[in-house]
Amino acid sequence: MEIAASLFHHFSSNNLFRINKSHSADEEPPYNFRHVLDFTEQDELFKETINKQTNSRSKDNPEATLDALMQVASCENELGWNPSNTTRRIVLIATDAPFHIAGEGRFGGIVHPNDAKCHLSERRNGSREYSGLEQDYPTVNQVYQKLRESRIQPIFAVSHYERKTFKELANIWKDLGATYEELNEDSNNIIELIEKSYKVLCIKELFSLLVFLKS
Repeated sequence: MEIAASLFHHFSSNNLFRINKSHSADEEPPYNFRHVLDFTEQDELFKETINKQTNSRSKDNPEATLDALMQVASCENELGWNPSNTTRRIVLIATDAPFHIAGEGRFGGIVHPNDAKCHLSERRNGSREYSGLEQDYPTVNQVYQKLRESRIQPIFAVSHYERKTFKELANIWKDLGATYEELNEDSNNIIELIEKSYKVLCIKELFSLLVFLKS
């Protein structure tokens, strides 16, 4: 319980992000990316905000994961990131679906390439959104460069069905400190995965420091 509480407090000090899921008649309409809570140390507010979230579905299976990561990394001031030289910046991506890639926007008539900038709307009903209707999805390399620039380490907690895709992505981004872990079907091991990935990140940083001191 101490680990769970500690980890939850750690994540309650971070933002809560949502990326597009899927849609049915009794769920809210689909969206691309929504930012619903700024950085906070208020555990109860964090839990309350999570519990209020509902599913949203779209007609295809892939999600706007790269769009979400681009906005998370590009909107430092808007989201209230602490300075990167005083904070370990971690983003948890929990998903059971693949991601849209650059070029797929053309199927919807979107021809402008992604500009790798922040495009969050003004706050409405407590949240800010990125519609994704003005430009294409970013490339994997664009997101990598922006995460590197913002010094953000992604943790991928992914279902069994998408393990290959995200394991390969984590490997491509390994110099960012990216890690990959597999979620159980009911996601009941997510705290365990966060703890494990966080320890891996700390060990990697310690090893890098020791190598630097040795050299």
